[in-house]
Amino acid sequence: MKASQIIFHEEKKLDSDRVGVIHLFVDIYRRQCGLEPGAPAEVAIVDGDINGGEHIYELRVRKDNRWESRRMSVSAIGEESGTRSGNGKTKGSKSKCYKVTYDNLLVVKIPPSPITDFDQYVESIDAEGRIARRLSPSIEFVAPCVTAVLRKFHPLPDAGELSPAETERRYVELLRSRPLLQDMLKIDGGFVFVMDLSRHAFLSQVIEGMHDPAVYRRKTSEEILKSHNLLWDILEFENKYGSENLSVSFALNKIYAEYDARLARLLKHHGMSTAVPSYQRQDWFLRHLSGRERVKEDADAPAEFVGELNAMLADLMAANAGDVGAYHEAVLKYVYGVSFTQNKIQMSGLIYNMINLLALLRRQKIAIRDLKPDNLFVVADANRYPLFLSSPEESSLGLIDFET
Repeated sequence: MKASQIIFHEEKKLDSDRVGVIHLFVDIYRRQCGLEPGAPAEVAIVDGDINGGEHIYELRVRKDNRWESRRMSVSAIGEESGTRSGNGKTKGSKSKCYKVTYDNLLVVKIPPSPITDFDQYVESIDAEGRIARRLSPSIEFVAPCVTAVLRKFHPLPDAGELSPAETERRYVELLRSRPLLQDMLKIDGGFVFVMDLSRHAFLSQVIEGMHDPAVYRRKTSEEILKSHNLLWDILEFENKYGSENLSVSFALNKIYAEYDARLARLLKHHGMSTAVPSYQRQDWFLRHLSGRERVKEDADAPAEFVGELNAMLADLMAANAGDVGAYHEAVLKYVYGVSFTQNKIQMSGLIYNMINLLALLRRQKIAIRDLKPDNLFVVADANRYPLFLSSPEESSLGLIDFET
């Protein structure tokens, strides 16, 4: 598959391995649409971040004089390993892995040394399959398979009646009889390994979900928005955020007093009733104090007034950024504490499952040199997430990505 077959906006800003993964799935999409590998295609980056984190792309292919489109996401798993050569490829002892969401969750592993011989490729897959069988049934292990890719565009007529092992065998035979299809498993001429994690979540994802800064920012804003009486109740403020933050409470009261005076003048200027209920005045103030919301227009607040109110509040928060920031820090610390208590049972469940996994590996005399959250997944009923984390007996940890 040649890069020239695809118009890739901002391609030069991406590492070459990630580009190769995206090109691979563009060709899968072409086949799903009944098109030839060289059919016109485009890729556009949907969000702003280029290489960091999980990134969303829009794939477009030209069919019957119109563009068909769909989205996929790609993110690197683990740290970058090895060094870059002149062509941008990674050179080192470890494979490069990407998490791909395309219809379902997949892991694409690019070997450090390209595998170009099909028999060697199949033997590598079989080797990991043998590890999976040795671990079964006490430890679940997701091994690479050609089925994960081939079934997306070439379903077998009796697929529903076949076991996973027989399905894989049939697809391997298909690839032997039709060598051109082998390109659907290659990046830059070398075979890649694809693993299907549609039924599982990475341990790293679960852990990140417990410590996601965006979640804590949202909880902090929600905590501020619901604190209608807290800012004016010194004892409750001290009880919740600590005596060390009492000076913050006094500062916020001064800021609010200034806001109340300026609001009265603003209401008078617009010929509006100055008898606005105290809860409404507080709500307007807290919206800006939370750092997330602006006052919205409604039937009782004309657009011009709302615009000036938002500008006044924004100016007030900026002029008192130090005290506002200190309040945010106090609330964030409180939110962290509450969340830690709430997550403690889930953390204990994961620790139990980790110790149990290590004990099972020791019992089976298996040593793993690269055991880390990116190589582990949670085995559980996805419909009960995150409840199953609180009950270790409802979940376990499985393994993925051995360097065989």
